[in-house]
Amino acid sequence: MDYVRVETTGNLNNARLCIISTGPEGMARGDTRMAVGLAARKLMPSPARIRLQNKYRGLQLAGFIGNTPGYLIFNSIGRAIIEKACVGQKIEYLPFELINHKGRVHSTDYALINPVGGFDALNEEASTISRAATDGRILDVPVIVLDTRKLEDAPPLFRLAQKPTVYVMSEALIDEFKAAKVDNLAYRHLPQRPGT
Repeated sequence: MDYVRVETTGNLNNARLCIISTGPEGMARGDTRMAVGLAARKLMPSPARIRLQNKYRGLQLAGFIGNTPGYLIFNSIGRAIIEKACVGQKIEYLPFELINHKGRVHSTDYALINPVGGFDALNEEASTISRAATDGRILDVPVIVLDTRKLEDAPPLFRLAQKPTVYVMSEALIDEFKAAKVDNLAYRHLPQRPGT
């Protein structure tokens, strides 16, 4: 099965689309936890609000809202698809109010989708990896190649264990989004090779 890397910015070429550039108001460091796959539900304010910033003036809503903090943000249709496909996975679904530039509620139909933890699907021999000189820990993975053998047990949505800011989805899940007309989801295919 093919897998893709989700580009959380969505389509940056359409200035009419909403783009989120901040985390939920009053969440302190919890917003950075969501970007790297750590549990954040307990830090989420109630009600949770994300405010559109003047840097991005678009107001058009899509199935996926592009954003710069590195979140997965889906409408209720996209969320339902993920919930059905990912039963049993540790994923936080964190609804919020989207506030427009005038301070009014623009939508309540969206949720931050936070897969907690990571899945090791990386072919380390075929990938390009930057490691710390002192202890050899992974600092970055500029070129990602997935391991076909590890993917045999892969869920349809996961964070790459070696680089948790990277969201990986099965092409089958992408096809479900397309069929449901969940738009603005940008992605690129990831190569695969069997590990040794």
